Amino acid sequence: MKALTITQPWAQMIAVGAKRIETRSWQVGYRGPLLIHAAKGGDAIHRTLAAAWFGEPIERLPRGAIIARVTLTAIMTTEEANERGIVSEPEMRYGNFSGGRFAWLLDDVVALTEPIPWAGHLGLW
Repeated sequence: MKALTITQPWAQMIAVGAKRIETRSWQVGYRGPLLIHAAKGGDAIHRTLAAAWFGEPIERLPRGAIIARVTLTAIMTTEEANERGIVSEPEMRYGNFSGGRFAWLLDDVVALTEPIPWAGHLGLW
């Protein structure tokens, strides 16, 4: 199965169903099941966002582990996603929807009951 590494707290936002669009500077031809891997890293801004969104420090969120399974249903330009009206106001805060980027649409989110420790990678792996 393919996987995508995402920095916390965005990975957790996907796992709890609050973030359904992941924005990237690149796209792939793959569509289908996808594991969400929470990256090990995180800097000051990530710590601040984790505390604001989850009320806990980033250290308490799973990192370096697979935390959810989703279905990657579509990838389109951020311009197209905005034109089609599929980007909600909260979603705008959780991604970079500037021009020249891609919106990855995620459905069928299933959070794992226990994170699976795993080393992540760049790109789709």
